[in-house]
Amino acid sequence: MQRIRNDLPYDADAARAHVQQLTDWKYHVRKNPWPILTVAAVVGYLLIPAKSKGQVVVHTGGSRSADQEAAPQKSMLGGMVGAMMAMALRTGTNLAIRHVSDSFFGDPAPKRTSNDMPSTPPYNKPPTS
Repeated sequence: MQRIRNDLPYDADAARAHVQQLTDWKYHVRKNPWPILTVAAVVGYLLIPAKSKGQVVVHTGGSRSADQEAAPQKSMLGGMVGAMMAMALRTGTNLAIRHVSDSFFGDPAPKRTSNDMPSTPPYNKPPTS
């Protein structure tokens, strides 16, 4: 009976670790990457709707209809805001990709701290004798 009481905490820790491993999606992706990527591709294909073929309207003649109004001109501020949004989107995408790759493959480069850096830049000092 004493042996069972002694072994019980170790068995519970082992069961907890096993359940944690089974519920960790990264473990399953590392263990079986191709089936999981295949399932993800199929689900993505099924969730994205197919492109609908739009109606093509061809106008002949010189008169302009109400559908053919002049396109609005972009202002300088609108162009700058659009460029800033595109840059923010690219930066966010880059950060997200870096975060995901670090979580899958680990951080390849160790983080540098101020203790690792030299206190002064390495200038070409004259030799001392």
